Amino acid sequence: MFTTFIERFKRLTRNLFIRVLLIGLLSILATLVAKVAGAFIPATLAQKIGASSVDTLLNILANSMLAVTTFSLSVMVSVHRSVSSQWSPRAHRMQLRDNRTQSVLATFVGAYIYALLSIILRETGFYGERELVVLYVVTLAVFGLIVWMILTWIFHLQTFGSLGNTADRIEDLARTALEARVKDPALGAHPLTPDVQIPHHARPLMAPKSGFVKSVFPHGLDQAMGDGEAVYITISVGDYVQRGEPVGFTTAVEERAIKVWSYIDISSERDADQDPVFGLLMLAEIASKALSPGINDGGTAIDIMGRMSAILMDLDITETKPAPCTKVWMPEVDLAALLSEPFELIARDGADKVEVQVFLQNRLRSLAAHPHPAIRDTAKKIAQSAMERSEQFIDFPQDIDAIKRAAAWIEVATVTG
Repeated sequence: MFTTFIERFKRLTRNLFIRVLLIGLLSILATLVAKVAGAFIPATLAQKIGASSVDTLLNILANSMLAVTTFSLSVMVSVHRSVSSQWSPRAHRMQLRDNRTQSVLATFVGAYIYALLSIILRETGFYGERELVVLYVVTLAVFGLIVWMILTWIFHLQTFGSLGNTADRIEDLARTALEARVKDPALGAHPLTPDVQIPHHARPLMAPKSGFVKSVFPHGLDQAMGDGEAVYITISVGDYVQRGEPVGFTTAVEERAIKVWSYIDISSERDADQDPVFGLLMLAEIASKALSPGINDGGTAIDIMGRMSAILMDLDITETKPAPCTKVWMPEVDLAALLSEPFELIARDGADKVEVQVFLQNRLRSLAAHPHPAIRDTAKKIAQSAMERSEQFIDFPQDIDAIKRAAAWIEVATVTG
């Protein structure tokens, strides 16, 4: 249960509103600290720092933070719209999770709340002479934090929303999600393999609404089950389900079976945290859009394929965690889909571009030597279909010969495999 709470709390903190709320609470706390700490300030020091000094700083802070926050929000909105239109609407969602942007905006809003609240308390006579010294020091610290945030924000804006920055963020997310799923293929549950027998008396779990399976929390499901009860999830994270469609089975009594939906999130959008296939698909969509006739940018597709193949080749499939959830079964991550969905998308949209097809064959040749058989076999199948498709779209004989030379490894791999 605690593990599920931590996972959900991490996702909650990615929300800009939550960060602003937390920083706002810290701002309120800072104004109260000034009141409490005032008792420890010597009277001689209080005489040197007058109320006018504090009031000037607070007025500057309140006026400037409102303008800076408004400007930063307009920049953020412009960048997000640009990313959504230029690269991919799904890539735009990754920018919404940008920690630096959220931290900067939350800090600016928090500083404004701090200044506004301090001014109000000053007018009511809440602070004495000694408390004003602490308030003065805290305000200087806030100014220092603001200067630091503005500098980091300026440096961040140099690449924020660019193709490289967007691809880097998605690549890091996909790599992290994939490494976690490879070490924990069923998210802590027992793998639901074909030889697992679901009890005949298990009741079906019908989806309460239509959408994508965004996440599953086996640890929470395991705690929700009673003695001798179990849950069998038959769909994978990232699958689309219709309302009333069975997503699994449970042997739990009705009151505990209802609790299952507290630990299965169905949403209108996919999320890459537990769904590494979606992370690679977001990269592939950037390449696919670059290959559209209006853009015709084969170089971006080549860069994206290099990133995807690097993620897959760096996988360590030798280490897996034991399944701590003894009452939950669910499917393992589909390693074959990691290749088939994103690479076939690029192979289809770049079928008429010889440089894309040659690079695709070279990357698939490397993946065909992967230690995992599902990745090896899928790489061979995609390479074969990509070569056959390119023959239908490319008429120039020399281009076809170049692709066939790059794909010559397929026959060798088929014989030796």
